[in-house]
Amino acid sequence: MLRFSDILRQHGVKVWLSNLVGSLAVGIVGAFIFVLFFFALMIVGGALLVGSLPSGISLDTMTGDEIIPMLDSFFSSGTLLILLLFLLIGGILYLLLEAFQNAGSISVAVQAVAENKSDISTYFSKGFKYMLKAFLVYLLSSLAYLVPGLLLLIGIIAAGMNSPVIGALLILIGLIGFFILGLAFMHAPYILISEDTDVILSLKKSFRLFTKAFGRVFGSFFFAMLLTVAIVVVYLLVSFVFVFLGNSGNQGVLAVMELIQFLLQIAITPFIMMIITLMIAYRYHKYLRPLIVNVEAEPAAPATDDADVSFSIKKSDPDSPSTERKDDE
Repeated sequence: MLRFSDILRQHGVKVWLSNLVGSLAVGIVGAFIFVLFFFALMIVGGALLVGSLPSGISLDTMTGDEIIPMLDSFFSSGTLLILLLFLLIGGILYLLLEAFQNAGSISVAVQAVAENKSDISTYFSKGFKYMLKAFLVYLLSSLAYLVPGLLLLIGIIAAGMNSPVIGALLILIGLIGFFILGLAFMHAPYILISEDTDVILSLKKSFRLFTKAFGRVFGSFFFAMLLTVAIVVVYLLVSFVFVFLGNSGNQGVLAVMELIQFLLQIAITPFIMMIITLMIAYRYHKYLRPLIVNVEAEPAAPATDDADVSFSIKKSDPDSPSTERKDDE
């Protein structure tokens, strides 16, 4: 396997372009769905509202005393259920778009790492292929967040009811729970796509990696976040320079600076997605995959490249039998 820096150099541009094109496509489709649902909601809600008006009364002539009973009748006649159904359908469509975007982004990263090639069409073909499975992975894994979420809610309520110590403790436990579960299920979509496996098995194997190789799982998160923070810092510094140059008073310079800032805003999120997915996919295939799939582990790369550092709490010989575990599918 190539070093991370070599993969980034050879395939980084195409992986970034895949994320850029994919995010623009998802944004356009998402905007269209939002507008469609907005007008549908206005039409249906308006028709139901007019239908709930007493005979011979219009909205223009209603007094304040007449509006409250009318609204009570409006929401007690099943209208609230219809509105909730609209919100549910809209939420599912939004999550499906997010699942498609994440599946496409991970797919091109996995292709670059595992196959040493990159193709923008992979984003869309694999995105559609794994969209529903990725949606189910995120949906099922999110159920585990109910426990820390409940602790967080109770902590906030307790903090507001003159129990700041208990509230702060529950909030801290809830936040730690969110972080731990995020690490535990972080590799599930990568396993799902890399191994072309089912939803439940990808979640189980991701949790197994978390328990058996916590150091390297945390290392994947650490290096991905480290690179992300570095990118954001550079982006903010560049933006500050552009703002400073834009304040020179020259309208031409101001227009150019605003255009450059707009293009950077469009490019920065796909670039961060490219870095995160490539880093996690790289470390999964190099260090973690041998723990759940019957493959030979590759020797660790020299520590001169930060992205290739194993970051393991308990280091083991990659050639030892413990790294050659059979897939228990």
